[in-house]
Amino acid sequence: MIDTQHIDKISMKVAYAMIKWMRANRSAMKTYLRATGVLITNQAVKSIMEFVISMQPPAAPLQICETMMDAWNFVSNYVE
Repeated sequence: MIDTQHIDKISMKVAYAMIKWMRANRSAMKTYLRATGVLITNQAVKSIMEFVISMQPPAAPLQICETMMDAWNFVSNYVE
């Protein structure tokens, strides 16, 4: 789970770095990552994250959630 509760903004420079990192590490993430719940409580951060996901789809199921419980529940559905 990724918790962004304390982040109030993300620059486009950081967004592009996230896209680049996701592309470079896609094969490892496909191997080791089962799912990601992203806790986002800020609309600006949510918009940037949605942009990142649209530019580079995640290697495993990913859901943006508004509560920590929803994020953990999403991730727990993919744990054996």
